[in-house]
Amino acid sequence: MRNMRLCRLGCAIGAAALVAITGVLPASAQEELRIELVPKTPQPDPVASLAVSFDGTRLLAGSADGTVQLWDAPTGALLQVFAGHSDRVNSVAFSLDGAFVLSGSADTTVRLWDVESGAPLRTFAGHSGAVASVAFSPDGAYVLSGGRDNVMKLWDVASGALLRSFEGHADAITSVGFSSDGALILSAGADHTVKLWDAASGILLRTFAGHSAAVASAVLSGDGAYVLSGGSDRTLRLWDAATGALLRTLNGHSAGVTAVAVSPDGSRLLSGSADRSLKLWDTATGALLRTLNGHVREVDTVGFLPDGLRVVSGSMDGTTRIWDAATGDQLAILIASRDGRWLATTPAGFFAASGRSADMLTVVRGAESYPVVKFYEQLCRPDLVEEALRGDPDGKLKDAAQGALVRLLDRTPAIPGETRDKRSEGAIKALPVAAPGQ
Repeated sequence: MRNMRLCRLGCAIGAAALVAITGVLPASAQEELRIELVPKTPQPDPVASLAVSFDGTRLLAGSADGTVQLWDAPTGALLQVFAGHSDRVNSVAFSLDGAFVLSGSADTTVRLWDVESGAPLRTFAGHSGAVASVAFSPDGAYVLSGGRDNVMKLWDVASGALLRSFEGHADAITSVGFSSDGALILSAGADHTVKLWDAASGILLRTFAGHSAAVASAVLSGDGAYVLSGGSDRTLRLWDAATGALLRTLNGHSAGVTAVAVSPDGSRLLSGSADRSLKLWDTATGALLRTLNGHVREVDTVGFLPDGLRVVSGSMDGTTRIWDAATGDQLAILIASRDGRWLATTPAGFFAASGRSADMLTVVRGAESYPVVKFYEQLCRPDLVEEALRGDPDGKLKDAAQGALVRLLDRTPAIPGETRDKRSEGAIKALPVAAPGQ
């Protein structure tokens, strides 16, 4: 009931550019059908970093506007905005229990936040350049950060004290992380290398060299057996963590690889790229399983949800997207504005949102547009957004989408004198949402 009241208060977002949501149509309906958000403020700020809580119920998105957004993964609702950084948030992380959030920024600081209250708890200052990556130790006692100053730092959470600085990279550090038992630390750098360190002593154990350009992202598999890295040379590389041997090179992206992840069971690899795509790979064979298309600008960050059935991505296009890993279907798109308003949409055209700006929402078919107020009850459906995020296991979303909007449009007069071309004058580039199965 609360969700329906939220929709009646309005389903618009002030920070969205022209966002197109492709409707699911029966075969007889061939005309283009979608919802458009007519822009009255700039395009959403790029999503620079993402993290998934260990229970899979929350998503973190670090934004170029210096904020961190906390999303509810089951519903697509924006829960909290953490504001305090003065520059782009390059990296975010959850503590194991989900009670705390960590953020690293181009403002050179690392910040610790309380999830429930949104209050800043501590600022870790010591880097002389932008912080590119942050991580919690598995026990939550330590914070790790890597920066453009070529240095990695280990901090004590309780006191805020700097415990150790790791020096060894010859260029900016782009990625840091702990092994699942906290005994090892992994770092990647613009010096084309990945390095493995002993967390307790700070001793460099191994260097993985083979990339021909900057390494943008690197992770250890859950069992610690493998290291996965991705770089500006457009390749992913899989390494033996114990020996440093290169096991496999994966080619397929047409631009630099910006982010990598390993599925919870270790059977699949995920990559995001400046070519705007995500790719899913088989770990054992290196075979490309599928390509996920939909972002219209560089993909900056990717990850798996804990069930391994869904993946998440963030992009320079200002959107966070959730996908079905088995089919490649896009499940939902999340967008947030600087003032805390938000929008969650599905490829079927249903959405949930906050705020009220009815004049910013228009339903479009071909060159005709229709007042969105007539479709609030049919399209503003938080229950169906939640169903989409579950993968529509009961078919409720499919049943609701089939032809419903087409029939409504046939009974509704278009806005006189209003055409898509006229409305789109001066509009920021559209962010298309692919229909299921595309």
